[in-house]
Amino acid sequence: MNTGFDIPNALLLLTIAIGVYILLRERRSSRSRLRDREEWVKSYLKQHPQASPLEIIGAYNSRRYLGKRWGYFSLREMERLIDKIKSESST
Repeated sequence: MNTGFDIPNALLLLTIAIGVYILLRERRSSRSRLRDREEWVKSYLKQHPQASPLEIIGAYNSRRYLGKRWGYFSLREMERLIDKIKSESST
């Protein structure tokens, strides 16, 4: 008897749904946890310590809600902020 219910496909859909839920929950918690764009850059640098200023700007700008909320970076601003963060962490 074929009821049209395919267990492997159902498990795949459930796995995808759980993954999307976890991703969205993590994004939401990181939004509320960070107070400003400087904290966002610090957090990004912890995960990607060798990131270039343009790479960080690209990652930041790809999240439109950040630019709308905190404003966008110029290359010069990003370079200065990275220098400041790195000098604070080395002291």
